[in-house]
Amino acid sequence: MDANSDIPQGGRGRKRTGGTTRRVWTFGEECELMCALNDLVVKGNKCDNGFKSGYLLLLENVLAAKFPRSDLKEEPHIN
Repeated sequence: MDANSDIPQGGRGRKRTGGTTRRVWTFGEECELMCALNDLVVKGNKCDNGFKSGYLLLLENVLAAKFPRSDLKEEPHIN
């Protein structure tokens, strides 16, 4: 299965909840996020109380490389 096929039309999945619009993550995006987090742990970017500073930008870059049409950013989607 191609991971890019999970991206909704236009690369943006939106769901309206409680007066606000929230982005809906696709299965492929969630899987890639989990793989990227695991890679950060393996590479030593995790410290005692969480991840080292700058990890969100690393995640954003990994997701942008895998899903170029996606609008995922570290703020407000990943944090």
